[in-house]
Amino acid sequence: MSRRKLRAGNPRELLAIAAEFAACAELYGDAPTADEQERRLACIREALATLQSAVGAGYKERASIEMDPRFKILRGEQEFRDLVNQLK
Repeated sequence: MSRRKLRAGNPRELLAIAAEFAACAELYGDAPTADEQERRLACIREALATLQSAVGAGYKERASIEMDPRFKILRGEQEFRDLVNQLK
């Protein structure tokens, strides 16, 4: 069972898990190979899905998500911007 499923009701834990996925994506750097790019995108997708789960579980601190340096890699993603705007 995935950690996201185990922590489904805990928004702060889900936020921490999302940060771990974002950190995973950053490991591939700015010029990844095609295979690394695929893995990087998978990490980004997981981070975004987990952030959405955190919001669904009650996380409402928009500024925290928006300004958190752990999510820098996600800021260029439309899904991330939509999620932040959802918390207005």
